[in-house]
Amino acid sequence: MNYSNEDVYEGFWEDDEPCGDGVYTWKHGGSYTGQFLCGKQHGEGTKVYNSGNVFEGEWAEGKKHGRGHMTFANGDNYNGMWENDEMHGEGVYIWHTKDEFHGTWEHDKREGPGKLIMINGEVKEAEWKDGKM
Repeated sequence: MNYSNEDVYEGFWEDDEPCGDGVYTWKHGGSYTGQFLCGKQHGEGTKVYNSGNVFEGEWAEGKKHGRGHMTFANGDNYNGMWENDEMHGEGVYIWHTKDEFHGTWEHDKREGPGKLIMINGEVKEAEWKDGKM
């Protein structure tokens, strides 16, 4: 399907909507390869953003939801749980500097118990609130 806005979808359909496996490519860059339900990303899939970020994992109603791995264009990585497009639950974030955080996330911020492992070998175990130790 070639849309009037020049986006393109190729894959399975049901009731005039993408449903099942398919590939959606946006005119201005980026693509999603994976499962659709009722026209939205739903199930397993990989999205390449026009920013250069890449997400591989679970989707629900068009949002990152469940287990997934995000590789950010700047070299950072997050592997863990997602809810409504946000890092939410247990996860590991590794910065491009190789510093790491292992712990709990809430609405894209470190929240609760966690361990910060610095590249210099220093380890800080602490409680986090609103992204701060």
